[in-house]
Amino acid sequence: MADLRNDATSIFDSAVSSALPSSLINKKIQRLDDSLIINNKNYTLNRNVKVVAFGKASVDFSKSIENLIGDHITEGIASVPKGILNHFNYSNEKIILREGAENNLPDKNSEETTNLICQMMKNSGKDDIVLVLISGGGSSLLSMPAEGIPSSDKLQTINLISQNGGDITQLNTVRKHISAIKGGQLSQHASPATVISLIISDVLDDSLDIIASGPTVPDSSTFGDALKVIHDLSLENKIPESVMERLLKGSLGGLDETPKSVNNTDTFILGSNKDALTSAKRKAESLGYEVFIHSSNVSGLARDVGLEYADLAKMKIQEGIQRKTCILGSGETTVNVKGNGLGGRSQELSLAAALELQGLNNVLLLSAGTDGQDGPTDAAGAFVDGQTTKRAQTLGLDFNNYLDRNDSYNFFVKMKDIFSPGLTGTNINDLQILLITPR
Repeated sequence: MADLRNDATSIFDSAVSSALPSSLINKKIQRLDDSLIINNKNYTLNRNVKVVAFGKASVDFSKSIENLIGDHITEGIASVPKGILNHFNYSNEKIILREGAENNLPDKNSEETTNLICQMMKNSGKDDIVLVLISGGGSSLLSMPAEGIPSSDKLQTINLISQNGGDITQLNTVRKHISAIKGGQLSQHASPATVISLIISDVLDDSLDIIASGPTVPDSSTFGDALKVIHDLSLENKIPESVMERLLKGSLGGLDETPKSVNNTDTFILGSNKDALTSAKRKAESLGYEVFIHSSNVSGLARDVGLEYADLAKMKIQEGIQRKTCILGSGETTVNVKGNGLGGRSQELSLAAALELQGLNNVLLLSAGTDGQDGPTDAAGAFVDGQTTKRAQTLGLDFNNYLDRNDSYNFFVKMKDIFSPGLTGTNINDLQILLITPR
């Protein structure tokens, strides 16, 4: 299994490297004298560029842009994850980096940084270019509750939706309607300046209005849609009163909807999980694997998806494979939190798969978040194989008890099966790597 773990780690690392901003910018953006060229569109540079960045890729994003057009940047602010500056060296001077959003949740620091970003946007003129660098995790790092909603009420709402199986679309639909900045509102602050959004997508199908809650693009959702999310998750009696009052008032026409058109912004997606899967496939092939892409849109409950990968392994074994096989998938699952344990969706996916993989001694599964952080833990994900449950029994660990308590992290810590590469500096969904060798 050590060789399979090394292979899975190498495949993961290749996928992550391909989705770093420095790699994507080198491939997709050009500078020619005093022009910035993106997708054949030319922008004139005249020491007129302001930079705003938020998300888990913000450090490398900011550094790469400053290296490219630093002589034309007048000022910049980046909202970056708490602790990431311990992992990355940033010596440039034009863009100020401010840490916040500890444990992937908005906090006082991220709100203070957002306020500074808004002030900078509002001070932009018609000849300015505001370059907005957006990546996964941006919803927490760009945070300003709507008027009348305390930060604590917004945070409680986010937690309730996440813990009750809400997916990223549902979560961000509500976020946009209890925010003063999301759902196209950030671009409004910068008008009449030209806003250029460069995005690394962490959502399925690269939906622009969902990535980081779509702060620079039109929002197609409504207050009524946000109320429907609350209803569908049966949270009407749990959501804070200030949030419910705002959503109800908005749905009755008492508040302006989020912008349905944004006229001062050009938007470009630089990379997504599809790019990462392509790189992962190439790496696996170089290691001698026959590779199959299962899906780039993996979704649903994490434990159900874990069973799905176990079934894929069994199916391949029944087919009688003749060479090493790698099955790749990427997406974002959800977890219904019913216990008081610690973990994340990738770890829960792996834990659920372990029981069904029992006895398959030629199979290994790694499920991990490409940002290096799975839930409120220091793990990105976990390894499981055909001997995981047997080894757990030897250690006296009750497998089902850990699953019932949503305590995958502590299970894998005791098993020494945690996958923890540290913060990666990017985020393009979760990645599943299933490796099978001939018997």
